[in-house]
Amino acid sequence: AVSIMFSSAQFNLGAEGAFFLGGIASTFVAVKWALPSVVHPVVAIFIGGIVGAFFCVIPSYLKVKWNATELVSSLMLNYVAFFLGLFVINYYLRDINAGAMVSFKLPETSKLVKMIPGTRVHFGILIAIGAVIIVYYLMFRTRWGYRIRLTGLNSSFAKYSGIKTASVVILAQLIGGFIAGS
Repeated sequence: AVSIMFSSAQFNLGAEGAFFLGGIASTFVAVKWALPSVVHPVVAIFIGGIVGAFFCVIPSYLKVKWNATELVSSLMLNYVAFFLGLFVINYYLRDINAGAMVSFKLPETSKLVKMIPGTRVHFGILIAIGAVIIVYYLMFRTRWGYRIRLTGLNSSFAKYSGIKTASVVILAQLIGGFIAGS
């Protein structure tokens, strides 16, 4: 996630906040929505990615609109994400009978299928490998990836070449935030 942001020369430190909020959004979907077993984890992961994408696009929008440094704004937004996440956990996902600050138990339909029975190894490892392959293909085999890399290498040349660098910066942050939130 961060490598896509860095490829566009954007130093967004909001991936941690996107990861945290994406995890909470996924947990919310897992606990509160009743879905079939194959669809449930896919929807939860997708919703977590969407939340992460919207979280990471805030610093890039501030950068494009008002030239605010994304480093500082993303670092400060991590605190917002942390306390917002704690609020959601405490007031919407917390099992008050557990005796600690933990969420309700995840239903079995929301869990990824285990690859090796008796262990914690599940199909999430294949999802991660697939994400790496997709990001590689995106960055080195598509026009979007070329635009992201060119903007990161020399934004003045990218502007001169006709690339809308503002939209490239926002796109890179959206993609990185989606991956971090997933």
